[in-house]
Amino acid sequence: VKGSPAAVVTLQLDRATGALAERSRTDLPGGSVAYLALARDGGALLGASYGGSYGFSAPIVDGVVGEAVSTVEHKYLHAVLASDDGRFAHFVSLGDDLVATYAIGDDLALTHVQSAAVPAGSAPRHLVLNAAQDSLYVVTEYSGEVLRFDRDTASGELTLRAAAGAIDLTAGLVRGQIDADPVALGAVWGADLHWGADERVLWASERSRSTLGALPVDE
Repeated sequence: VKGSPAAVVTLQLDRATGALAERSRTDLPGGSVAYLALARDGGALLGASYGGSYGFSAPIVDGVVGEAVSTVEHKYLHAVLASDDGRFAHFVSLGDDLVATYAIGDDLALTHVQSAAVPAGSAPRHLVLNAAQDSLYVVTEYSGEVLRFDRDTASGELTLRAAAGAIDLTAGLVRGQIDADPVALGAVWGADLHWGADERVLWASERSRSTLGALPVDE
């Protein structure tokens, strides 16, 4: 929640009625976060703050989020995702045009491994991993692309390999700009990225024209 102060709220679900009740609240002194992701089979929480330009890792015990173990700083962090084995976290920095990889220690401490650059001004926003964990895909906010990285499953390191357009070229959208109104500008405003059709398709959303792009993915 944004609030004052911002916080991560744990809600208890009554499976019989569907009702939610607040169980705990962990304050976020650095400001609200744009994205949360679970790791370690629900034993850890990762967060990315756009407004505060920070990320964090924190333990979860019996469903309750503890205080942050580690924090990292990159401009306009928009999303974070952990590898399935819980060994690495990939943070997307829209402001710094990079994907930052951190090793997650046994105590959930974050240790920097690599910052993989993306094309300047493309503004990476959200990301997904494939089931094999050897490819990472990122949708960009201002260039309207999906970027594909090779991912070393042992080291977590990323290598940018390809880019594909993810927007309707007939829509007449211009390239997006930081701190500009994309709707008023008629600019690309890439948003989210999800798998479909058993990883044969990536769905990328764009908000200026409220469209979805379907990108085929080969083996």
